[in-house]
Amino acid sequence: MNYALKGITFRELSVVTNPGFRPEPGKKTEFKQEIRVEKVAKANGADKIYLSGLRFEMKATPENPTPYNVCVHVVGVFEAEGVDTDQDMQTLQYATTNVLLPTLRAAVANLLATAMLPPVQIPLIPVTRLCRQPGDDQNFKVKFDESLLA
Repeated sequence: MNYALKGITFRELSVVTNPGFRPEPGKKTEFKQEIRVEKVAKANGADKIYLSGLRFEMKATPENPTPYNVCVHVVGVFEAEGVDTDQDMQTLQYATTNVLLPTLRAAVANLLATAMLPPVQIPLIPVTRLCRQPGDDQNFKVKFDESLLA
């Protein structure tokens, strides 16, 4: 199987402040981070073109209020040949995620730095832990915890 990156685009790149946020005295604010890996899919009407995406979100919840929400959604356009089996598709998923993850990490760090907010570094996570496994749904989520980094 051969593949090549044809382009990268951002579907969403946003930081939104929560005007109602009031920190509680003595309580540390926790930023819950989540990455969603989208299943690699063939582009409509294109024979060898595949799309792959990663979405990073850091959102406030009623249980965990935060001063701002962050969302970055990056999509890569890839040309691939020889994707004939489920194993080939899994290999392509790993490869495309491996290409997009550094872009996602940089975009999150740069977006927050440009907004003059404290930086968030997405940890280095093995792609095999991020990517869809056979039998999983179309998309899935990764919530960061120490077990991912082991």
